[in-house]
This record gives sequence, structure tokens and C-alpha cells, in this order.
Amino acid sequence: MPRGWVGRRYGWTVAIGKDDQNCPHGLFVLGFVPRSSYLDGSSGETAGFGKKEDLAKLAKDLSRFEYDQYKYFVAAPLDAATFEPHFILLYGNSAQIARLVQGAFKGTGKALNTPTFGGLACSSFAARTMLMDECQVILAGAGDRYLALTQDHELAFTIPWRKAELVMQGLEKGHKSGMHRYPTPSSFRLDGALPSVYNRWSDLLLQEQKKQ
Repeated sequence: MPRGWVGRRYGWTVAIGKDDQNCPHGLFVLGFVPRSSYLDGSSGETAGFGKKEDLAKLAKDLSRFEYDQYKYFVAAPLDAATFEPHFILLYGNSAQIARLVQGAFKGTGKALNTPTFGGLACSSFAARTMLMDECQVILAGAGDRYLALTQDHELAFTIPWRKAELVMQGLEKGHKSGMHRYPTPSSFRLDGALPSVYNRWSDLLLQEQKKQ
């Protein structure tokens, strides 16, 4: 999947098919290969990735497309896309993603529920977003970091295309409340630790000012 993120880095439009994908998880999740040997863990065990039983448990919980449901995964910058996307994928720091979560909740009235594996991000941002038709919060995994250059301060967030307007409306509601904003407003309550004589002196001056 890292080839898809040249759209984020360079502003390119990229189509990824079976022959372009060299990640076994991506091949399975995107439905580019039959799922039998991935689902039962046998191909992963043969490759030396882990025990068959453990891999089967992982595969069972992954969101995935049916085999041959799609031929290509197409990624493009939103302002350059010449097609209507299935979903929008955004990266940001924790405060920015929190604002998107707040916007999604205020716009749709539903809390977000994303399984977290610490990897296999394509399952959450592509398959789960489209199959559930719901926003998702994604922690970057190994592939996202090693190959797609996702940084330590970044999280990802997806919005199904048909719910984008609802999320934008939710963001606006939160902003107008004065609480949900980015950068996040901070409230400092600080009394200067001055000698008590200073406080008495200030009181005298203020009382004098009121009499004038």
C-alpha cells in the first residue's frame, strides 16, 4: 500500500492493482487474492510469519473485501481527484484527529468504534470504512511507518464520502461552542505569589482609585 501514499507526499494520482501490491495483508484485505490460505493461517505459517493458529485468529477479525470485488485501489489528493471517492483519508496530530472525532460525533450522533491491531491499517481505513460506512480512527502500523513515512505524531482518520458534509457540520457546531477548537484553547488560572504586603498595598491603591 505505500505506493498509494505518493498522493499524500507528491500530489500524484495512483492506481494500485494486484500486480502492484507486494504486501500479503494488502492483497488479502483488498480482495486481490483468494482468501482461504490467509484465513486459515497456512500461507503465513509457511512463509515464516508466525503460527497458523495465531494468524487465523488475526485474519478472522480483519475487515476485508470479497475476492475480486475490486480490481484497483485508487488514491488521489482531494483537490486533484477527477473522480468521486468512496472515502477521505486524513492525517493529523492527536488534537486535530480529536476535532474530527468530535465533528463526526456531533454530525452523526454515533460514537466511533475502530478495532486496533497496531498495524494492518488498510483493513480499517479502506475495507472497514467502506463496509461499515462509518468514520474510523487509525493508528499507523509498521508498513505505514517504515514505507509510507507516517510520522510519530500522526494518526489517521477516515470519512465515508457521503458523510463528509455531516462531519463538516459537526465541526462547525463544536467550533461555535467555543470549546472544541484547534489549536485547543488553554485556560490558565494563576495568582501571583507576591508578599502579603503587596496585596494590602494593591488593595489600598484600588480603594483610593474608587474614591476618585
